[in-house]
Amino acid sequence: MKRRQFLILGSIGVGSGIATLLRPQPVPSSIATPGSSAPSSVAQAIGPTGLVAPSRGDVRIVVISDLNSQYGSTNYEPEVHQAIALIPQWQPDLVLCSGDMVAGQSLALSEAQIQAMWEGFDRAI
Repeated sequence: MKRRQFLILGSIGVGSGIATLLRPQPVPSSIATPGSSAPSSVAQAIGPTGLVAPSRGDVRIVVISDLNSQYGSTNYEPEVHQAIALIPQWQPDLVLCSGDMVAGQSLALSEAQIQAMWEGFDRAI
C-alpha cells in the first residue's frame, strides 16, 4: 500500500472514530455516576467532564496524530497540550500515536535540530 493510500484510509478510520465519539449518546440510567458503587458487570461512562465518552467496554483506545508544528519546531501548540491533558481522564488501555510527532521532514534540518525536536516531544508529550 502506498503512503498516500495508507494516509487516506487511516484518516477515514480516525475520522469515523472521532465522529462516533462526538455523536451525542444517551447514558443509560443503569450506569453509575462517579462516586457511586455499581456492579462490576455494568459499564461506566468514563471521560473528561463535558465531553462525550462511550461506556467502557473491553478495551479503550485513544488515537492521536499530527502533533507537530512547523519544520524544526521544538514546541507544541496549546491545542496539543490540551488534548494530551485529556487522555488520562478517558482511562485508555492503549494510546496510539499514528505519526507526525515532530516536523523533521526537511533535509535542511541538522542532526542537532532533529534531536532538539525529539527532546521537545519528550518534555511535552
